[in-house]
Amino acid sequence: MLLAPLLIAYPVISVATIPGNRTELFPFFCWSLFSDTSSDRSDVTLRIRSIDGELLSEPRLFYDMSQEFAAARVGDAKFSKLLDQLAYFVRRDDRGNVARLRSLVEANFLSDVESVDYDLVRIYYDPIERYQSGEIKRVAVLWSFSKAPLP
Repeated sequence: MLLAPLLIAYPVISVATIPGNRTELFPFFCWSLFSDTSSDRSDVTLRIRSIDGELLSEPRLFYDMSQEFAAARVGDAKFSKLLDQLAYFVRRDDRGNVARLRSLVEANFLSDVESVDYDLVRIYYDPIERYQSGEIKRVAVLWSFSKAPLP
């Protein structure tokens, strides 16, 4: 019995009380829950500039070099976490931890080549655009390194 008046009153009240400049009236209408979220992302990665003394025509991201680096074929989460930590210590100017983590990166992920010049970079991108076209909006160099050949 009370259900019929409620079914009639709810839509009337909700439509009649929406201010002219708003399309929603919480809790009656709330459709755009995630419409204002940012889609921009950022990741820390390596950008390779030269391999074994040969300058690349343009710097390339580590994961785009699966022919040169076996670790680039795998997509190891440990590598991403290691680079995040390295970026953290670079930002804090903690040279001891930067050297320690850098040696781990070079020994475990860049060991396929004798020497390599590379940058620790933060890339900014929209995930959907990057998936569709590979577009990266911005690249910020955090630090540059060189792995020298062993004597």
